[in-house]
Amino acid sequence: MLYYSVGGQKYLTNVDALSAFTLDPNKTLEMKFDCEFTNQPDIWQVEPPHSVDYYMDKHARILSEKYSKVHLRYSGGTDSNTVLQSFVRTGGVVDIEHITTEEMSDFSRDLYTHCKKDFADVAKLDAVNSFSVFSHRGLSQKEFERALCNYKGNLSSVMMNNSLFWDSNSATSTLLGVMENDVVVSGKEKPKLSVENGWWCWTAIDSNFGDSQFTFDRGEHCWFYLSDNVPELQIKITWNKIKCLEKLARQQKVHVTPNWANDIQKTTSSYYQTINHAMGYRALNSVLDTVVAKMTEPTLTRAKEYRRWNDKNNITNLFNDHSEDVIRNLRSDLYTLVGQKQDHEPNNIMPWININGVFHKSIPVCPVSKDLLPTT
Repeated sequence: MLYYSVGGQKYLTNVDALSAFTLDPNKTLEMKFDCEFTNQPDIWQVEPPHSVDYYMDKHARILSEKYSKVHLRYSGGTDSNTVLQSFVRTGGVVDIEHITTEEMSDFSRDLYTHCKKDFADVAKLDAVNSFSVFSHRGLSQKEFERALCNYKGNLSSVMMNNSLFWDSNSATSTLLGVMENDVVVSGKEKPKLSVENGWWCWTAIDSNFGDSQFTFDRGEHCWFYLSDNVPELQIKITWNKIKCLEKLARQQKVHVTPNWANDIQKTTSSYYQTINHAMGYRALNSVLDTVVAKMTEPTLTRAKEYRRWNDKNNITNLFNDHSEDVIRNLRSDLYTLVGQKQDHEPNNIMPWININGVFHKSIPVCPVSKDLLPTT
């Protein structure tokens, strides 16, 4: 689903790709998807005529007809709850799987408790065949070592996350219950826009997809918003986002520059919810509709709590040793040291090593409106 290309050579992890790029920086480095439409730039420059809901519902029907069972990875957040509503509208049926872990932060545990009543209401929907809460046990050090060696996709600051990431993305996943003709659906594909040479461009960064490269013994996994089944869906969402950003630029009476476009799309932006709603995303409740539940929320509460759990269980040293091995093969400008030291920690504790993200080749979508371009 996601892979890397360095000079035409294919790699399954970013660290292998970045190591190859270090040896020969004259070669091209790209993150790619196994999607034909991401290699067809011309179709992006025509706005699909129907609504986001229309294309979502089209995909929901395709999945319902193609597979015996649709498993929806569901958090109640903007991505997964929007997918659920599409199955509600189309009369499709999903089996919802909400996963908790031993490493859940206190923040996450409180959030789950807060949402329990809403989850109970979701379970009563006609579109929901079952609502299961799975507790994913923490991995032993030996299992962590195996998962670190076998994972696919992106290694980055996601090391602050729990063992579910490493387990589900490794070649020896312990996730069970997916049968031969089943599909596991997840949604992590909000478009990232850049401004290049006066054009709005679509791109994607690998770290946004790093925790949904699921591996199963049977069945398939698909990203709902990024699929050749309905390529118009991701393209329409992109056009909606462009219109929203241009509207915000006019309200702010500013010019659209690359830096402005980058800043207003960050999770720290005060327009985060406004932009999500313009693209068609809605979470289960007002708390999940904001950035507060994300690992990357401004205070990094969840990330710090996961770090403490890893410290307590001797996982931090394992990550550090693995990271040290990784960066021996990388140029120094391809990673950064991110300090996460807490008051209770010794002065010699190692910071997190954050491997640089790898971007998909940008796809021009449409020119920035002339009145919003900086005057020369």
